Amino acid sequence: ADHHFGRAWRTVLSGSFGKTNINLAYRAVSPDFANPVNASLGQLSASDRRGVDASVVSQTSAGIFTVNYQLLQSDVHRADRPRTTLNNLTWNWTKNLTNNTVVTVGGNAAHTGSSYNTNAKDGNATQGEALGTNKIDQRRIALNTSVRQTFGQLALTVGGSRNWFFDRTNSRFDNVTSALNLSGQWKLGSFFQLQSNYSVNWLRGDKFSFGDTRFMTAY
Repeated sequence: ADHHFGRAWRTVLSGSFGKTNINLAYRAVSPDFANPVNASLGQLSASDRRGVDASVVSQTSAGIFTVNYQLLQSDVHRADRPRTTLNNLTWNWTKNLTNNTVVTVGGNAAHTGSSYNTNAKDGNATQGEALGTNKIDQRRIALNTSVRQTFGQLALTVGGSRNWFFDRTNSRFDNVTSALNLSGQWKLGSFFQLQSNYSVNWLRGDKFSFGDTRFMTAY
């Protein structure tokens, strides 16, 4: 019989310093651990994954600041294809300007790339062939903001965002997405409320259509 040994583990450290909360988590799943008992040990319960999650939340007189960082790697030990790495940084600031007005500003920067598995025992030639045909080098930058205003039992939120996507291996996929959102929530009682939402999205630089692509959603 052919036996394989696999392992998976997850470590979390959390603490606080004054009004600042800090969390750090590390998880790793070996190549032969194909069916984790705890799905949080690997992305989509997949093997040969490892990642780091870190977050800092600080409450100050200037508002609430939140920073999140995520590092994910797949095919870490594969000798027949390159490693894929995701770096994702998100930040957010929230401030109560008045008792009824809340402003939120945030952003995101992410990069997905592929590289050689230098710790693989062999197969660098095969990795080179795979890296040449399936190379990944993608970047994303996003900004968003919103304002929430409360009028008694009625709350209105207006928000907007802009997202820049760059693919250095195939510029045909480069695009810029803009979004505008308007939502309302009306509490008529302790158990009944009405909620509506309207959003518009513009996609510029779409090489697979003519002009700008627009999406409008209302419910």
